Amino acid sequence: MIDNFVEFSSESPLVVIIDELVKSVKISLQTTEFLQLSKVLLFDKEGDSITNVSSIKSSSLFGDNEKNAPTNILTGKRGFSTKKEKNPELIVTFSSPLQLSRIEIYNRGKSPRSYSVNVQVQDQDNTWKSFHDNWKHYKFKLNGALDKKDKIYLSARYFDFYRLKQNLNIIKSQKEAYREVRKNVNEFFYTRGLELTNHGIAKTFRFYSKKEISDNFKLILKLFDELEQAGLGNCFITSGTLLGMYRDSHPILHDDDYDAVLVLDQVYKDDLCFTKQKVRKFLIDNGWNANLSKGNVNLRVGRQGVSFDLFLGWREDNLIQVSPLKKSTLGIKDIFPLRSIYYEDIELPVPNNIVKFLQVNYGESWDKPDSSWKFDWHRAFKEYEELLN
Repeated sequence: MIDNFVEFSSESPLVVIIDELVKSVKISLQTTEFLQLSKVLLFDKEGDSITNVSSIKSSSLFGDNEKNAPTNILTGKRGFSTKKEKNPELIVTFSSPLQLSRIEIYNRGKSPRSYSVNVQVQDQDNTWKSFHDNWKHYKFKLNGALDKKDKIYLSARYFDFYRLKQNLNIIKSQKEAYREVRKNVNEFFYTRGLELTNHGIAKTFRFYSKKEISDNFKLILKLFDELEQAGLGNCFITSGTLLGMYRDSHPILHDDDYDAVLVLDQVYKDDLCFTKQKVRKFLIDNGWNANLSKGNVNLRVGRQGVSFDLFLGWREDNLIQVSPLKKSTLGIKDIFPLRSIYYEDIELPVPNNIVKFLQVNYGESWDKPDSSWKFDWHRAFKEYEELLN
């Protein structure tokens, strides 16, 4: 069997030859992921681009935001994104059956999220036929006799994050073997400017230029200003972003997103969930994607390729509760007045007592890198039940 796996990008598309009379086209993923594409071009038998169709529908919209709809995907004017879900899909339906010659699918950048793509067409008998299954060879190999390491390397080769994570966990107790295999996996990803992270297989900060990080911080700071001007509260960097900037003067190399806190000026109607939704609406109205994540403890915020976790803080007597950190550990004077640290010439707001904040977040050994460290989300979910509804 010939391996037809393609690592396609926004510059180099996946090209699928069809040459059949079809009613609809379905592009779907075979895992739990975001379906994010920059454009999909359809061509008729004369080689002309098809843009006039009956409907274009995706299984969901990222952030429930209409700007992430696939309305302009066939013209390439704007890409689209679904939510992170099982087997997300895009379906294009024609007004009447037409002779389709080929499909060109353009990824969003070089993200591996869409590599499990399956391209199907519906014929006049309403039967769906697959014309390109990017994981066909992978699924065939999975049925073979493989040892634990081979399964790990195979799932890495086809960018199957969930099976890769599952297989790595099987050997995690074998510390030396685990370190060796994970190192080998990342060496493969490094050649593509990617790394295995807790969130997936992604471009990490070790592959960002100074300009990229600076531009990201400027965009995040712009939002901080907008939140403050709207009377919602004051923001500062937190968690991994704060740790990296204070300890290393750089975001942590193996991290792939930013972290921030919004200390609310007011908890509306004494209801944190209502206030969280008010903040989310403000973000969406101002052009940001904003999804609930981490069991609804925080908002997952993104725009223009920048993503960060926005956690909420609020005043209680002489304390400031900062989700998801242990409650009643930080006083107002530990947070305010905010201080500054710098990335290049960019001024970043940070809590007043940085060391205490990092000790609360990471423990007494916060200044020593520890690849095995894990945050206690079970404790956080119990402690911040008022945010979870």
